[in-house]
Amino acid sequence: LIRINRQQNRRNRQNLAEFEKADKIQELQNNQEYMRQRMKRESAETKTLVTDISHQLKTPLASLKMCYEIAETSDFTEAEQRSFLLQGKEEVKNLEDLTEALLKISRLETGMIQISPILASLKETLLGAVNSIYMKAFEKNILITVNEFEDDLILHDVKWTQEAILNVLDNAIKYSNIG
Repeated sequence: LIRINRQQNRRNRQNLAEFEKADKIQELQNNQEYMRQRMKRESAETKTLVTDISHQLKTPLASLKMCYEIAETSDFTEAEQRSFLLQGKEEVKNLEDLTEALLKISRLETGMIQISPILASLKETLLGAVNSIYMKAFEKNILITVNEFEDDLILHDVKWTQEAILNVLDNAIKYSNIG
């Protein structure tokens, strides 16, 4: 009877070990499939990002090339040529901005930039962004107004949220007419 119990216990332990192995194998297969799907998705997202970046680079480069080609011809007055050179200067600034944005994305992806959300004032974050862009708006005679609202403490990374709002405002000012 004791021998039968020992044999039964041994078989139970073996069965349990086999079930545990099967569970581990299934878990590894599930993890492998998850990683495969994630890599596939990230690869597609990377291709989309590269396409977007190349498009973003082509536009200012083509405009810059055209500005300098036009400025070199004698068919235009000196004032017109100067205007094209100034437009070229603006396109160089656009390329610098794009390069800086790409660098930030790269740093974020490699973990060099850490998002550190804290409970902070939404109003102070918004006002910080507006204050950073105020002079640029003023120079184009653009008025930025913020309607009064009840402040809330929300969980966010103040620096990066402020920069995101600043980028939106900067683009709005950059692509708006004077006034």
